[in-house]
Amino acid sequence: MILDPQQREQHVRSLLKLDGLEVREDTKACYCALPLTGAAPEMRKLIEEEHDKIKACISRAGLRIYDPKDSGTNPWIKLEGKPQDVYDLDTIQVVTPRFFEFTNLYPSTGAGIEEHKAISYVKIPVIVTKSGMYTSRMSNGARRVILIEYENADSQQDDITGVFKTLGGYEPGIGLCSMHGNTLIGFCDGKDPLCLPGLVASKFSGLAYNFDKYLTL
Repeated sequence: MILDPQQREQHVRSLLKLDGLEVREDTKACYCALPLTGAAPEMRKLIEEEHDKIKACISRAGLRIYDPKDSGTNPWIKLEGKPQDVYDLDTIQVVTPRFFEFTNLYPSTGAGIEEHKAISYVKIPVIVTKSGMYTSRMSNGARRVILIEYENADSQQDDITGVFKTLGGYEPGIGLCSMHGNTLIGFCDGKDPLCLPGLVASKFSGLAYNFDKYLTL
């Protein structure tokens, strides 16, 4: 074991001090990231529609949602706020919820930074991709994230909601797994710690991400 829940708490306190923040984690909330700045105008409608469907699934799991699309700093609406102010605001919004979700449909440096921040703070990051939409291997290949891929958010909504309901029963930490290496570990009272990416992969096999099909692109 590398980081159990008590060690994670100390780790998070140290990071908050370095970032100059004082926040309390909300274990029933999720930051729902999406590609904003880098998204081509012709892609925005599709991204927004898919993102809203994934958010609805998360909401059904009993989690409160923070969506940067609805904030005053959304670049689709207006470039409002200085870069440092936007970074500080987004950092607070990312590190406060226990959960982080990224509707990863288009390359985005901003969402990538948010994803890395969530990983650093040992959140429970779920990267959601749509089958056939290839995005960065740096995002989808990140350590200590749970990666799922869907064909149709409407027909698979129960499984997507189920992923978040299942993960909600665990405290996050860091450990080693024979299959996933340095990975996100879940702690639950009375049970042995387990690999959370492995748990999701075994319980929700219909949402498994398959990189091999993109090798012919």
